[in-house]
Amino acid sequence: MGPSVCPVSSCRSPRQTSQIPHRRWTRLHRHRRPSPISQIASVERQNNLAINVFGWDKGVIVHRLSKQPEEEARINLLLIEKAGKSSGGVQGNRPDSRQEMPPEGKNKFNFQNHHKQLPAPYIIYADFEALTTKVEGPELDPTKSNTQRTQHHEACSYCYVKVRCDGQTEAPVEYRGRGAAEHFLRALQEEERGIQGVLANPKAVRMTREDWESHRTASRCHVCDGLLEGDSVRDHCHITGKYRGLYPRGGPRVPPGASG
Repeated sequence: MGPSVCPVSSCRSPRQTSQIPHRRWTRLHRHRRPSPISQIASVERQNNLAINVFGWDKGVIVHRLSKQPEEEARINLLLIEKAGKSSGGVQGNRPDSRQEMPPEGKNKFNFQNHHKQLPAPYIIYADFEALTTKVEGPELDPTKSNTQRTQHHEACSYCYVKVRCDGQTEAPVEYRGRGAAEHFLRALQEEERGIQGVLANPKAVRMTREDWESHRTASRCHVCDGLLEGDSVRDHCHITGKYRGLYPRGGPRVPPGASG
């Protein structure tokens, strides 16, 4: 009933995120739920509605056509019969979803995306400044929307800094002028080409005395903390060459270019 009683166009705000309030004032006093066809006339009178009921059996079946005036909100319901029981009448307040628990054997979950625990090769932190200009336009009808655009934000400058996985930073990049957003995207594309060049030439692993000791005594994967069984490989940062630990061959997937 919801879309017919309270269509999208009648929402007070275009940013409506909560339940449309029609459920609170749909009156179904002294009616079974779902209401049978014999009680629909009473539901119509209580709620100023016009309710039609249809069925389907290799074609449309008309179970009921409302005699209410055309100006009343009109609702078309589909009556579904299954195993001798029918459903599709007027419903009361019912939850929008049902709870369905996973079956035995599939009811235990553990973390799988271990590669997301590893540092990304590079991170770019950016910040924009914008000028606000007034938006001219007619006043909105407060009965239909409480949200009205009054200003337009236009990016006028930005600054970003690129941080390597070991914390090393480069000089901040700044720009001020027209087309700041487009200029920023072009700058990111240039940074991407530079990063791809670095990742295409990985540094060899550098092992210190402490690294060799850790390597020799390691019994668990440094990515997922699982026991090491079978062949293991050394994981190191392709950008700095720093040794990070062991992980099983064919084990957890790691970010491209971040280890090997």
